[in-house]
Amino acid sequence: MDIMKLITDQINNPDTLNKLGQSVGVEPSQVQKVAQMGMPAHR
Repeated sequence: MDIMKLITDQINNPDTLNKLGQSVGVEPSQVQKVAQMGMPAHR
């Protein structure tokens, strides 16, 4: 199992982004940007 793929799939999942965004009061696109900034570059 590739953990980076699993995490990346979740970051790009609209349902996940909506749930996270609602829980903190921001737009899903903002959640995605912050999550991607926190991810290491995948080689």
